[in-house]
Amino acid sequence: LNTVRVRARNLVGDQENINRGTVLDADEDRERTENLSLFGQEEFKLNDLYLVAGVTTDRSSANSDPAKFFFYPKFSGSYRFDIGTSVLDAMKIRASVGAAGNLPKYGQKFTELPGSNVLGVPAVNLGTVTASSDLHPEREREIEGGLDLYLFHNRATLGLTGYDKHITDLLQQRQLPTSSGFTTAIFNGGTMQTRGFEAELTAAPLAATNVQWTTSATFSLSRSKVLSLDVPPYFSGGFGGLGQPRIQVGGSPTALFGPDTLADGSQSIRQIGELNPTFIMGLSNDLRYK
Repeated sequence: LNTVRVRARNLVGDQENINRGTVLDADEDRERTENLSLFGQEEFKLNDLYLVAGVTTDRSSANSDPAKFFFYPKFSGSYRFDIGTSVLDAMKIRASVGAAGNLPKYGQKFTELPGSNVLGVPAVNLGTVTASSDLHPEREREIEGGLDLYLFHNRATLGLTGYDKHITDLLQQRQLPTSSGFTTAIFNGGTMQTRGFEAELTAAPLAATNVQWTTSATFSLSRSKVLSLDVPPYFSGGFGGLGQPRIQVGGSPTALFGPDTLADGSQSIRQIGELNPTFIMGLSNDLRYK
């Protein structure tokens, strides 16, 4: 990926020539990443039993060792029970477990050579960011289970799903003593957990010859928590100048911290909000005529 940007400010009227602007600036960004992925999957179906097993193996030049493969297996299964009552037609139970990886950002394993000027002579400096010698992807393991209900002669379906996601080898930054020649190190360390629940109801209240009405309602929620961290707690990002998420063991990575005035008039830095909504709901309707 090679991106070149040239900007001209204060162009007059319909003038499009970039050299007619009062302020000109240009920058270029080059990124080259080579990824190799191998994928295999086997599916098995017997009556109402359905099984899937697969594995993905990846390697990337973004890792410290570009020749090393990382394996991510997966397995899922479902079984449908025919009930046949006036309310419940059938029920399907399903479960799955799988793993995936999140690559380091481009260039994190390299120390940059920023340009400089020494007494009018072009030169380069050694960057202040370095990476561990075994920088590799974050690893995510997710377990999911659910239940699907088919109701009122297939006029309605209800799906319920719960999941538990465990992320290890988080990509982190560590401050280094300036005597080392660097200020920041990129490394893998720490774990985080996310648990959630999802529900979806789809129904057809009206299914006449000329008119069809389908309605769907969804509900979801998720909660995340940092389980371990190989660095002291730190602030990450911001939210419109109102506060910052604080990454700390036992806390939510989306908890918003900022100054809060106490009853005695003093101020304290503490949690003042949560970026992750308590829950998300949705409702949609589809009405068709002829």
